[in-house]
Amino acid sequence: MESGIQILAIASCSADDARKAKRLSSVDFQIVSDEEGKIMDQFGLRDAGGNPFTGEDVARPAMALISRRGKLLWAQYSENYRVRMDVDELLDHWIKSLSIAP
Repeated sequence: MESGIQILAIASCSADDARKAKRLSSVDFQIVSDEEGKIMDQFGLRDAGGNPFTGEDVARPAMALISRRGKLLWAQYSENYRVRMDVDELLDHWIKSLSIAP
């Protein structure tokens, strides 16, 4: 069965830097540039002045499951940019959202 899952990473960098990051990391998913912070603002993820070194705005880490129709099925946001979700936890939420028993 095909999962229909598309994984995207959204980064607050230029499109050139996003392409470079994808090439250097050899990840198997797209890295989308959000240099202007539009996606970050759309989901309320902007942490104003959150960069402890420069005082620049940063995005709070987040993971979300969104249906093909754009419905938010599940989301997890972190107040601390150092706290990241375990991939297994994300997969558990995905399985539950599809009503598939593990």
